[in-house]
Amino acid sequence: MSGAVPPEDIRLRIRSNPRLLSAVRGLVRGYLDNLGLDAEQRDTVVLAVDEACANAIRHACQGRHDASIDLRLRTDPDAIVIELEDQSLPADAHRLAPRDLTPPSEAEPKPGGLGVQFIRQAFDDVAYHSEPHGGNRLTMRLHHPLDRTLRAQKEDEGDSTHGLAHRER
Repeated sequence: MSGAVPPEDIRLRIRSNPRLLSAVRGLVRGYLDNLGLDAEQRDTVVLAVDEACANAIRHACQGRHDASIDLRLRTDPDAIVIELEDQSLPADAHRLAPRDLTPPSEAEPKPGGLGVQFIRQAFDDVAYHSEPHGGNRLTMRLHHPLDRTLRAQKEDEGDSTHGLAHRER
């Protein structure tokens, strides 16, 4: 993640330490509250982001606390976009694939893997990208029309004359 950060974006680099996940949850919760997301959907998204961060720490970073994870929160006109990036081991594509949720037989239990399924259910679009020599990016999109205030703010930033005329009315 490089370059200038637009004013409505949040970019944060954290160490791959599970103790920092409560701060990440608080940040994501506050960001979504400011966008007017209802409490139930907000809480689902917060838990899904927490799960994604925990998976990055556990699997890509192999539990090491000295790696870093980049978190970006941003809005598009029709979506809330949350991205996670790390520079650790490439993700195992097999573990990221949607899984059959048919209850396993007692002889062949299939523990784990439900976090990825939960993330896919919490968001409208989920995309994983891994670099062959290390590094992963998870992009999660939640289609959500922004409230009129945020749309007006974005329009004002694009055309200051229009924004001034709009405010004077």
